[in-house]
Amino acid sequence: MATITLKLPSLHADQVKVKNHPARFKVVVCGRRWGKTFLAQDISVHTMLKGQYVGYFAPDYKKLSEVYRYIEKTFKPMINSESSTQLIESSNKTEGRIQLKTGGVIEFWSMVDPDCGRSRSYDVVIIDEAGLELFLAERWREAIRATLMDRQGIAYFLGTPKPPKSIQLKDYAFYQFFMRGLDEANKNWQSFHAPSGANPTLRKEEIEEMRNEPGMTKRIARQEIDAEFLAQNEGALWSFDLIENNRRNIPDNVKIMSRVLFLDPGNITSESTADMTGIVIACKGDDGHYYVEADLTGNYPPNKMATLVVNAADKYGA
Repeated sequence: MATITLKLPSLHADQVKVKNHPARFKVVVCGRRWGKTFLAQDISVHTMLKGQYVGYFAPDYKKLSEVYRYIEKTFKPMINSESSTQLIESSNKTEGRIQLKTGGVIEFWSMVDPDCGRSRSYDVVIIDEAGLELFLAERWREAIRATLMDRQGIAYFLGTPKPPKSIQLKDYAFYQFFMRGLDEANKNWQSFHAPSGANPTLRKEEIEEMRNEPGMTKRIARQEIDAEFLAQNEGALWSFDLIENNRRNIPDNVKIMSRVLFLDPGNITSESTADMTGIVIACKGDDGHYYVEADLTGNYPPNKMATLVVNAADKYGA
């Protein structure tokens, strides 16, 4: 009898935590190279091996092609016999569909199509690069959500936060979904914060080098590496660009005379916050100038906000 060997990715602890969580709808806000696509591929492969159906969605076809190639390659394994046995029953890249002899199926959909997934039924739905999909809420509500009804399927929303400059954060769909998962009232939803540093295969030195790239502002690093939601209100007096362009480091020869912690809590409801919470450590130097020593502004549930403020006050002596 032929022995079929599959080469599957080895998940790190953070990925395993997401995969094994019992929630039906999982929102994973990832830093770059955390491994969201590896997680999506692993989930897809194991779902198909069980004879189940996967719907794989992304903002455009280019982002789907890499996953299609991986799935197809995975199921064309090395076979330790002279048999020509294959796991793949059929594969049609034009239709974006791969079917296994186990009965398992994966179908790929571009979310450019407002009817993506309509009339289909899935055990698992994966929405990759959810942070880049401008019509995420509409596609989910009007087309994708219904595909999970027959099988009581589960869904993963995976992406790096990148809200358009033209909208406020509260109107950014990926942020809205993330906040749903933080609210304990939504029992079927769970959100996960997955910064780049949570991937143990990434060298810390490499992450710090990226932070220090020329032109890499702290704001960009917080979004791309730390997976934080950052947005700017329309008509803001102090724009992010204005702040970053005028930011000055504290000179080595300046002695800090005093420090103050400023806290501007967001609009907190239940376990979520609709607005960003401002947490800033400011100081006065013996040169007569004032500096921002640390900016911890972000979106936090109440308990995390309180812990962060207490720890920051202790750390900086503010």
